[in-house]
Amino acid sequence: MTNVTALAPRKSMTQPERKLLQVLAQELPTMPAGPTVLAVLLQLVASWMGSPSPLGFEDFAKGWVQQGNVKGAAAEQLLRDVLGMNTTPKGDA
Repeated sequence: MTNVTALAPRKSMTQPERKLLQVLAQELPTMPAGPTVLAVLLQLVASWMGSPSPLGFEDFAKGWVQQGNVKGAAAEQLLRDVLGMNTTPKGDA
């Protein structure tokens, strides 16, 4: 009898996702709420990497933010802006 363990899904980011994180890592420390947002991003990436979910990083990040995992209004607002979650509906413009 052998023990078989299912492999976790392989995680990989797209080139635009990697570039976004690189730019944020350079720009956030200079912003007023930047260090807080950088800490939240680190939690987000760690959550994604540790999750068995097959979702890509962007989809996982949007769900993670919507579930209320971001502590702090400024950090949440900035992440929603970065992820394109604060777009105005067409009828409200």
